[in-house]
Amino acid sequence: MKKIAFFLPLMLLFAGCTAQEPAAENIREHFDTLAGFAAHVKIFSDFGNSALEYELDYAYNREGSDHLVLTAPEPVAGIEATIDGEESFLLRYGGAELEDGMPPVRGVTPADGVYWLLRELRESEPLELWGEPVNGTPALVLRYEGEADGVTVMRQVWLTKDGLQPLCAEVYADGTRALLITFSDYREGAALPEPISEQPAEPGAEAAPEQAGPPAE
Repeated sequence: MKKIAFFLPLMLLFAGCTAQEPAAENIREHFDTLAGFAAHVKIFSDFGNSALEYELDYAYNREGSDHLVLTAPEPVAGIEATIDGEESFLLRYGGAELEDGMPPVRGVTPADGVYWLLRELRESEPLELWGEPVNGTPALVLRYEGEADGVTVMRQVWLTKDGLQPLCAEVYADGTRALLITFSDYREGAALPEPISEQPAEPGAEAAPEQAGPPAE
């Protein structure tokens, strides 16, 4: 009887530690109630015959439009996009606008990869959820899978364990990685950035800080 009395507090202690881990429904609720955020995003895009790296400033707005401004590479810097939903994608550069700019496969291109990642986080339950550090930062990993335009899309996203801030994500199309997304300068509740056409970048601006990536395989 004394042994049972000794081990019972230990069992309750371990149970309490486990209960502190965010559950899948808590993570979904966090993003469903998140009003907005701004972040610098780096996207490595690989479609087999071409691999490109983009950088952009992204503003997420739960009740309005998402807004992004490409900052690199230089030939496309300054292009903006406004995403209002599945069927509303507006590209803009200076005074020119292209309303019919939706990517052919939703969620697996640099243009809409972040938008659909956020949709997944706030609307879906992950197939798997586990803990895994990223560059020494305690993190949670969520895996989602679904179909878009006839393509099987799998998303794996790393969030900080404390605060649930996005660190990085991978997007796979039919088993092949199409996107590697990394986040930095993450700020919740930040205002939408001014269009780059009204606020041009100055030459010699400092490079974006190094971003976290998924653990090396």
